[in-house]
This record gives sequence, C-alpha cells and structure tokens, in this order.
Amino acid sequence: MKVGNTPLIKLSDKLYGKYEALNPGGSIKDRPVKYILDDAEERGILQRGSGQVIAEATSGNTGISLAMMCAERGYKCVIVMPSDMSVERKKMMEFFGAELHEVGEGDFDAAILLKDEMVKKEGYFTLNQFTNPLNIECHSKTTFKELLNHSITIGKYISAFIAGTGTGGTIMGVQKGFQEFDSRVKMIAV
Repeated sequence: MKVGNTPLIKLSDKLYGKYEALNPGGSIKDRPVKYILDDAEERGILQRGSGQVIAEATSGNTGISLAMMCAERGYKCVIVMPSDMSVERKKMMEFFGAELHEVGEGDFDAAILLKDEMVKKEGYFTLNQFTNPLNIECHSKTTFKELLNHSITIGKYISAFIAGTGTGGTIMGVQKGFQEFDSRVKMIAV
C-alpha cells in the first residue's frame, strides 16, 4: 500500500498545503499507522495473515487507517472510541471490518483505559499512538523529508509549518527534522 509522497499544493504565492487526503485512508494518520505496523512486522511481533488482534483508542482517522491496513494485512482490528464521534467515521471503520467499542460522549480517557484493559487482558497488540515514539520518528523520516524535497523543488524557503494537533506526532516529528536542518522554521500547532 502506497502511503506518503503526497503532493504540495500551491494555495497562494507564499502558502502551500501538503495534500494528505490522497493517502489511501484519506488522512495523514496513514503514515504512523503503516510505520508502526511495518516496525512490528520487521521485529516479528506481528505476522501478516495471522489474524492477530490490534486494538487502538481513536477519535476517527487513526481508526480508519488501522482498520484499512488490518484488512489488507490479515489482522483483526478493535477500535475504542467516544460514542459521539461521527457516524461516517464509524461506518468507514466497520466497512473495513473493525469491531467498535464505544464509551461515553467525549470521554477519551475512558476510551484509552478500556483499550489498555483489553490489551492487557487479551494480549492484543496496540499502536499506543499517543505515547509511541515511532509516531514522531515516522514524521521526521517521511513528512519532514518530503517537505524539504518540496522546498528544493519549488525553490522557496519554508518559514513556518502549521499543523492541526491530535497526538502531536506530526508537528513534533516535523519539528525534529527542521531542528536538525534549519531551526529558523516556526512550528505552529492548531
């Protein structure tokens, strides 16, 4: 499955957007999901086609990416999320075969707790997207490098990087890359 290498879209003379919706799952979350699964497979923790169960707490996009990649790789997917997340997200996860468990509206702490209990009790693999350093590493090794290549291609200096925050992996990984390359780039979390 091809993830990443998404295009840079010119929005104005000085503003560009990285079009992450072109990833197979429709979001930037495909990057860390693939990166973490690839790492677990390389280390022999997961074996494709084994039917092993992977569980994660998510509000949506990571769950869609995980459900899609589990379907592709032959894993079972268990998603725990607050009940007030969009019906469309839930349907996408179910479409890919994920088993959904819902907790109270807006109670993301309960979602993480339930996921952690399942992982401990059942021995499921988990991405641990909020605390896994591979989430940050993924973005420093892929997203940042693509941004750097784009800046060379378009012949323009990147003065700021703006990103929405969920786990914080994207902005922390890109920041790590720019700190090693050019510390003048401003990082703006939205």
